[in-house]
Amino acid sequence: MTESLMEYLWDHVNKDVSGESVFFNDNDIEFLWHCGFIDTLNVPFAQWAAFFVPYKDSDTGAYLLDRTNFMLIEDLRYKGPIKEPFDFKRINEGFYTDQGLDELFELGVAPSVEATTDELKQFVATLKKDFRENKMIRVDKACKERIGQWMDEHPSPLRRLELIMDAGKTGKQVNPELIKFTPKGADPVAAMQVSVFSMRPGSVAQTKKEALKGITQTKEKKGADTKDTVSLKSIRRNPKGTRS
Repeated sequence: MTESLMEYLWDHVNKDVSGESVFFNDNDIEFLWHCGFIDTLNVPFAQWAAFFVPYKDSDTGAYLLDRTNFMLIEDLRYKGPIKEPFDFKRINEGFYTDQGLDELFELGVAPSVEATTDELKQFVATLKKDFRENKMIRVDKACKERIGQWMDEHPSPLRRLELIMDAGKTGKQVNPELIKFTPKGADPVAAMQVSVFSMRPGSVAQTKKEALKGITQTKEKKGADTKDTVSLKSIRRNPKGTRS
């Protein structure tokens, strides 16, 4: 039987002194969501963060997951293919119709950016205005540089994942600026402290159904850093478009 990714990770990630639990801290949780390990199209950050609430250790502030609970992440991670990072420099130059430019963004650019539908529409509208010649849009080097700059300023979790995986295959360095993200932090969580986790069974690992049933949009305040933290860089994720 082929070993699953989660089983492989369990065998290789750092554990506590007992060797029976994996350490996560808030930075690990943020990294895994923002850099594509989680299916962010279907799992909002608040839901991903809430998954860890029952496993918080009061002494260290870390989240401790035994093997059974660690395997529950399988239901939340992305399992699909990873494409080569979209390279704006390879966009064909020439004159595009409005529909042609819209299709370029829908199929090529949108999965690589984290932007609302309105933000994407506004950027495309500005691009059309600035590079319009008669009834067509001129896509030249300057236009492509504008697109590339915008992509770098708004990378999606998919984009970060593609860059990380591409670097692993090619051996080249990833520009740290391109995989930076703004931590969502604990501010939005203060208003959501009432959690249905209080209604969960005593053992959160009884079954997958029971363990995941209580996921709510809650995240506790940041705890103390721990000496041993998870390093889960073998991550996979699905292409996605914009978020609403």
